[in-house]
Formats: sequence, C-alpha cells, structure tokens
Amino acid sequence: MKLRHNRNFLILWSGQLVSTFGDNIFTTGLLWYVLVLTHSSLDLTLASLAQSLPALIGLAAGVFVDRWRKRLTMIVSDALRALILVGLFAVSLAPRPSVDALLLLIAVLAGVGAFFRPAQLALLPRIVSKDQLTEASGVNQSGSYVARLAGTLSGGAILAFVGAPLVFLANALSFVGSIISLVFIRVTEERRPPAERHLWREWRAGFRVIHDSSLILRINASSIFANFALSALAIVITAWVRQRLHGNAFDLAVVNAAELVGVIMSGVTIKWVRTGLTLANILVLGDLVAALAIAGIAAVPTVMWTAVCLFAGAFSIGTVNVALTTLMLHTVPEDVRGRVFGAYGAMNRLSSPLGIAVFGLLLVVVPLPWLLPIMGVFPLAAGLVFHGRRTRAALDDHTTTWLAR
Repeated sequence: MKLRHNRNFLILWSGQLVSTFGDNIFTTGLLWYVLVLTHSSLDLTLASLAQSLPALIGLAAGVFVDRWRKRLTMIVSDALRALILVGLFAVSLAPRPSVDALLLLIAVLAGVGAFFRPAQLALLPRIVSKDQLTEASGVNQSGSYVARLAGTLSGGAILAFVGAPLVFLANALSFVGSIISLVFIRVTEERRPPAERHLWREWRAGFRVIHDSSLILRINASSIFANFALSALAIVITAWVRQRLHGNAFDLAVVNAAELVGVIMSGVTIKWVRTGLTLANILVLGDLVAALAIAGIAAVPTVMWTAVCLFAGAFSIGTVNVALTTLMLHTVPEDVRGRVFGAYGAMNRLSSPLGIAVFGLLLVVVPLPWLLPIMGVFPLAAGLVFHGRRTRAALDDHTTTWLAR
C-alpha cells in the first residue's frame, strides 16, 4: 500500500500539521510579548530558558512512554498543553499579568511536551510499514517546515493586529485539532508492563541500549555536532546580511526562505534521492555538502549567493535528517524506543543553546568571513562520524530497506 493510501498516517500527519502551525504562532508571539510586557532582557532570557530547558525531561520521559500506550500518551500530552495555554491566555488578560505565572506555565508547557515527540516516533512504525518509513519521515519533515513557515508568518500577523492573548488561544485550539486527529487513528497497542520494578533500573536499561550500540552512539554524536553549529546559524546569517552585505529585512527574509525551501524540498525528493545513494553515502556526502555550503557563503558576499548556499546546505542537512530518523526507527528495538528517542531529543536540545552561546560570543570577536568556515567544520565532523569500514558495514545492513520504494 502506498503511503498516500495509508489512512492512519494521513490522519496523524494532518493533525501534526495543525499542531506545528499553532506551535509556531505561539513561538513567534511569546518572546515578543514577554519583552513588551516587562521591558527586561533578563525576563526575556528567562522565558527562553523556560521554553528550552524542560526539554531535558525527555531524558527520563521515555521510561514512561515505553510503558504507556503511545497514542494515548500523545492525546493526554496535547490535552494538558491545551489547558496550560488556556491558563496562559487567562493570565495575559489580567490588568497586570504576573511574569512569574507566565514563566511557570511556559516551563510546564515545555515539560509536558517532552513526552509527545518520543511517543510520536515510537508510534510511527506501528502505522506504516518498514519500507514506508523513509518516505514517511521525509513527508513529516517537509510538512512540518511548511507549517512552521505558515505559523511564523501568521503569528506575526496575529500579534500585530489582534494581540498576544489570541496567539496563546490559537495554539490551544491547534492542540485540540491534533487530539481530534489522534482519536480517529486505528492502531493496536498493548500497555507494556514494566521490565524492571524500579524506574531507575529501567531508565538505565534504555541507556544501555544506546551505550552498547556503536551505530546509535554515532547517530547521537553526529546530530549533536551538527545541531551545535546549525542552531546558531540564524544569528550569524542575520549579522552577515546586515553587517557584511548591508542588506535590509527583505534580504534577510529571502535568505531565510531559501533555507526553509531547501529543507522542504529534501523531504519531498527523498524517495528519488535514496534510489541512487546508500545510507552511508547520504550521511557522509550530505554533511560534507552542508559544510561546504556554509563555509562557501563567505566566498561571494551577495544576497543571492547566500540564498543559494543556504538552500544547498538546508537541502543536504534535511536529507541527512530524514536518513538518520529512518535509521533510528530501524535500529532501536520497539520496547525501548521511548527511552532512546527521549534521550536523543534531549541531548540534541541541549546542544542547541550551547551552540548559540558559543557562536554568539565568537560573533563578537571573530570576523564574519572567518566565522562561517568555522561553523562548517561541525557538519563536516558530523559526517566523518560515519566514515569507517565497520560503520559502513553496519549501515549496509539497512541499505535494502533504505532503497525500498
């Protein structure tokens, strides 16, 4: 059965499009609202930390995700997040909104969300066949970035013309849409009894799977290397367009749009790309092209060349991300997927603020034409993680499924 005829996948995909759209409306409006409300850089920083740090709960959330039914976990997570957003909406309507209450609700919102992504990834292999996982991962990625783009633009419009309270309410409604889609998914799941009586032992059992698999360790290391630099690319490109190219806001929008289109196209074209390239080649060559694209921005200081390089880099990284997600879904045993994906997501989330902090400091002391090649070193290192005879042999074991159409 072709993916477009898979009812469960289409329902899940459409629901997540709505949810991602709402999330990006919220993300666009939240930090701006906090800054306007408090006029404090400290509160702005605290709001950003409240959004990002609770993601580390993913290190432990997977223990519960592996025990619970995945679809029900997603429904409960969405329902709780919708209620929390209604609380944010109510707080924002107060004559003098409490900053402490806002920060607390933001942190709880992020903490509850840490359960959703591992459950979603663990559910996916139950609703699509093994030979559909690559295409499903690609479609998910492209759809997510289209929704992110639309949500970002809509969030700005809602914030400008209606106000922040409705941004919170719009995101709450998007979670309701996600819940409705999940209710209509038909999948057989059994609640798994705990493998260990103690949560700590079960948590360690999940990490033992990561520790004992050279391939999973390399996947995690590769993602951390890439995210460390790529998370800071937005601030570096903003400085590049403004300070080096002497461009305006429209020029920045053009190069950012080129990057988004690159990721979207990578998900759409993955079923053709995988026909001619093995997993090992995708992972090594994809990161190499991304490294060259980022470093190459400095070669020709024009807006169009920057846009071309960002498109090429985003397309390559997007293709690598689809390959890594597919590889993880094939490699991780079903009974520990929640723990492994939770830890995988948390470690990647942690590398992002670290990368932003490091490159934010380097932006002050290192000339921009030098900083871009330095950033390119990290995607290159991410690709080299998979370079080696034993690793290529392990990847070749998954090539048959990767090439399946």
